[in-house]
Amino acid sequence: DFPGYLLVKLRSPIKVTGFTLEHAPRSILPNNEMKSAPRRFNVWGLKEENDVNPVLFGEYEFTDSDESLQYFPVQNQEIVEGYDLVELRIHSNHGQLEYTCLYRFRIHGIPV
Repeated sequence: DFPGYLLVKLRSPIKVTGFTLEHAPRSILPNNEMKSAPRRFNVWGLKEENDVNPVLFGEYEFTDSDESLQYFPVQNQEIVEGYDLVELRIHSNHGQLEYTCLYRFRIHGIPV
């Protein structure tokens, strides 16, 4: 595992329903390889920065496919509260040893 994370502060709390990750399309990448795209990641809800008890929304894998935009629904269906802090933790990519590229991270949900 190598560390990589992004903490997003939303304007107001939402009941999170899913996430979208986007990487550059394979067709415009050198050798059509998505090595720098995230691979294994998970997403957490926090009540405050440095929350010692974050809530896991789910664990996911961004596949090395022709789809540069991929949607991931919340896996933990027991979550009922809203969150305004969402943390993306990237654990691996598709082979790039020096860096990981994330072009867009979207958080989907319902206002609470």
